[in-house]
Parts: sequence; C-alpha cells; structure tokens
Amino acid sequence: MIAGAILLALIGWAFTFGLAWGNFWVKIGITVVAVCAYSFIWQKPRLRMRVSSVVLGLVSAVLLYGVFYAGNALAPYVVPGAHGQVGGIYGMGEGSSRLWIFLLLFFVTGPGEEIFWRGFLQGRLEKKLGLIPGAAAATLVYGGVHVFSGNVMLILAGAGGRRLLGRPVRLEARPAGADRLPLVLERLHLRRHPNPVGKDGSVMGKQGSDPGIPAAHSALPGFRACRLRAGAAGR
Repeated sequence: MIAGAILLALIGWAFTFGLAWGNFWVKIGITVVAVCAYSFIWQKPRLRMRVSSVVLGLVSAVLLYGVFYAGNALAPYVVPGAHGQVGGIYGMGEGSSRLWIFLLLFFVTGPGEEIFWRGFLQGRLEKKLGLIPGAAAATLVYGGVHVFSGNVMLILAGAGGRRLLGRPVRLEARPAGADRLPLVLERLHLRRHPNPVGKDGSVMGKQGSDPGIPAAHSALPGFRACRLRAGAAGR
C-alpha cells in the first residue's frame, strides 16, 4: 500500500516535470487526481470545516510566506544561481491564465496534495514507523519526487515546507491521551474501591484473589466498553 503510493507519486511527478510535452498545470492536476484516487481505495478522507482549522491554515500560510521570503534572500549565498531557479519555477506558468492557475490550485492541486501527502501517506508512515520517523520519511519522499524538476530550490522549498507544516496538521487529528482516559478512570475507581468484586457479586477482602486490574475489568464492564470505544475513536 505505502510502496504503491510512493511508486505512483514517483511516476506522476516524473510525468509532470520530466516530459516537456503539455501544460505543466494540467499535468500536475492529473497527477494529483491520480494519487488521490489511489489513496481513496485504502482510506476515505474525513473533511470537516472548523474555524480553528481555517485560522491555523491562515497562520501557517503567513509563516510559510515569511520563511520563503527569507529563504529567497539567503539562497544565493548557499545555492549558486538560486534566483534563476526561482524564476524558472514562476516560468512554469507562462502561457496560462492566472485565473485558471488559481482555480486549479485552489480546487484540485492544493487540496489533493494535502489529502494524499499529509492525510494519507504521512499518516500511514507515522503509523508504521512512529511519529517523528514517519513525518521525516514523508518529507524525504515529497522532496524526492521533485528531483525530476532538476530545480534545487523547488526541492528544498518542497521538503522544507512539508516539514514545517506537517506537524500542526497531524497533531490536530488525534487529541493527546484520548485513549488513556478510561484507564485513568479505572484506576481512580480502584483507589476508591480497593476490594474487587467476585464473580458471585460479593466484595472480596484481602484474603481473596489478586485485587489487580484484571479483576477490576471483570467487575467494571462499563469501563471496559468505554475503553474500547475510546480506543476505536482515537484511531
């Protein structure tokens, strides 16, 4: 599943940047639709419009603009011919209407890349490798597919922007400690009622069986069900 997604992304971005034929914005749109369609086979996106998400997006956009502005000023000292490469990025829009580019980015390319790269691939990699290694792997893959552009500035911008904004979006998906709350409630219950309940419903004293959490689970089916529901909701 993950290998197929990465392979398809490599093919799509090679098609977009490696072939001189066709309009760049149409090709990137086709590529994004293709990788999104692949991700939909394995995972249906759950999109919710929230004020906090809109605010986070606007703040992230301003922050990212500032980072790119500073990077554009400093890049010539690090990458030879950096300004020429930045000009080459903007040159990809030659011959296309700005309105057309805006609509394509706003409705297809922008949302589609977020659904595939962050919502699907990064999420799967984090689940498989762990939070930080998964995010780092997603960053490397995203920067790697831009190698076909032959533009160092675009590769750095892609990898840097993906790393900068990857964490806020992924952290918002799952509240920290959501699956631990029922366990805390169980232990609080044990502290208030240290003597577990036996199978016959009688309270067992110190001479009874081990008063540990397994006994509490049999005595507290409601808490056990709550724990299962919270665990399922957190995934």
